[in-house]
Amino acid sequence: MTTLRADVAIAGAGLAGLGLALDLAQQGRRVILLERRKLPGGAVFSLPGANGADNSIHLFLAAFTRCRARLEQLGSRPLRELDAICHVALAGRRLALPLGAGRLHTLRELTRLRHPLGSGLELVAGLARLGSSRPRPGETAGAWLERRGLPRQRLAGLFWQEWGLSVFNAPLELVDAGLFRRTLLRLFRDPRSHRPLLADCSLADLWVKPFAQALERAGVRLLTGTALRGVERGPSGIHALLAEGLRVEAPHVVWAGPPEGLAQVAGLADCQPALPPRQAGRHIVNLRLPCAPGLRLDRLTGWFGQPFQWIFAGGDGWLTLVGSGWADEDLAQRANLLPRLPGWLAAHGLAAAGPPRWIIQRHATALQSPDFEAARPPARPQDPAAPANLFFCGAWLDTGLPLSMESALAGAELTLQALQFD
Repeated sequence: MTTLRADVAIAGAGLAGLGLALDLAQQGRRVILLERRKLPGGAVFSLPGANGADNSIHLFLAAFTRCRARLEQLGSRPLRELDAICHVALAGRRLALPLGAGRLHTLRELTRLRHPLGSGLELVAGLARLGSSRPRPGETAGAWLERRGLPRQRLAGLFWQEWGLSVFNAPLELVDAGLFRRTLLRLFRDPRSHRPLLADCSLADLWVKPFAQALERAGVRLLTGTALRGVERGPSGIHALLAEGLRVEAPHVVWAGPPEGLAQVAGLADCQPALPPRQAGRHIVNLRLPCAPGLRLDRLTGWFGQPFQWIFAGGDGWLTLVGSGWADEDLAQRANLLPRLPGWLAAHGLAAAGPPRWIIQRHATALQSPDFEAARPPARPQDPAAPANLFFCGAWLDTGLPLSMESALAGAELTLQALQFD
């Protein structure tokens, strides 16, 4: 058996593990990073058979400051700011909603919205009420909106439900209200924070290749195709990580894989965070349609009703309709949506030039429900049975952010702060 030694051994090379490994190496620490898959990236490769290419269109909120800073550090392809106007189609009407023009200007323009489900003035008044109140423990976003005088049945089509699906990939009846409030207020705290950014390349090109190159330059030893089988434990903590034919000795051990994966590692099964199990049936769906050659809209159009929240026409010859929060029964009925496509596209001045292609990301994230949010753990396990030198790292930590690439990088920051060296 080959024995390797490092200051920190990290199991799991998703965005959180990659970010932590790079930061530690740049502080002069020796790092060994284990990844059970053949390539690093974690959830980047969560689409079955997509080989990392997924839908080639990724929208970020400008509030994702960690993502922007990390991409700049990696020298990755820059994110491109979309047009300052979000073109919205609601009930056949086209509206123009300014983004990034300043918080007060945006709120003023919102008041001009008119829709059968409610007015923009009600929306702005609702934002003020939400900012001045706090949800009750264990309350869902839907129940909280109702209690604050914002009935979701009437106003859902105007803003709340579409925005909730887009950010949390779940209907408001299931989303944690505290997380919903924090995220919503963050979008309106900074004049630019709610303006979307676009990366029109695959996540593998955006993240994985630049990270791999940076890790190599920093001297991080990345071992792919190496699944952690077990650990050697003693009274003082973990002595070594054990993989097939490999023993990694390190005084600090970080689990940066999915929390449920701890159950498969001998010696760590009792350290599993008490997170609620993932609930199946909530998916992200992209419907891609060929478009006229050369058509490019550097702008976001959306909020045009379930089951799709956004539409983007990129320069790769495809139109993409993006939908979140799809249940299994929605997937089963997706063919019934195709006759409605011409009307949806016509509302945006677009037309498809060929047959569609469906791209489905099943179970994109854990359901961000009140019980899940309450159980998100810190970077250092609080369970006294956990080894003293074990740390957690990932989007599922208690970051105060929705599960996303941003929270994965925030999780890496928390773990870096928790690690202490003599």
